[in-house]
Amino acid sequence: MKHRTEEEIAALILEAVANTNRATQTIIMYKAYLSYAQLKRFLSSLLEKGLIDYAKEDRLYTITEKGMRFLQVYNQLNRLQVSNSFESTHQYENVHEFMQATKYGIGESGYIITTAGFEQARMRTTRWECQKCRKLFPNLKELKFHKAEYHSY
Repeated sequence: MKHRTEEEIAALILEAVANTNRATQTIIMYKAYLSYAQLKRFLSSLLEKGLIDYAKEDRLYTITEKGMRFLQVYNQLNRLQVSNSFESTHQYENVHEFMQATKYGIGESGYIITTAGFEQARMRTTRWECQKCRKLFPNLKELKFHKAEYHSY
């Protein structure tokens, strides 16, 4: 399974808080796929950095302006990285030809992780491919949602 960066986990937490306006620890824990110990560590870090606020009386977390700005910048960088990855595949006839021309590996659970070119390998650009329909996804989370929506029985 792909290891997530601290920035990716922080963004998932901030998205969970932003989407619900005011989130409890349980909601954040489930939406960010974290254990309780991980949740406590990340929440304290985000509180310390001023990205979220905590209301003790309600026991709810809210996102700050600084947190919203972090989330916007993170999403812009993620979109830019994904768009650069997909642009490099258009010079090939299909994904399989692309995979033969570049380095690739098969990850756990049968998902194919492709790495685009030497320059982008340095940036650690990975993509996930659905084994049934061969559609590419920028991260494992979107691939799982796709499989659940289109390929679940």
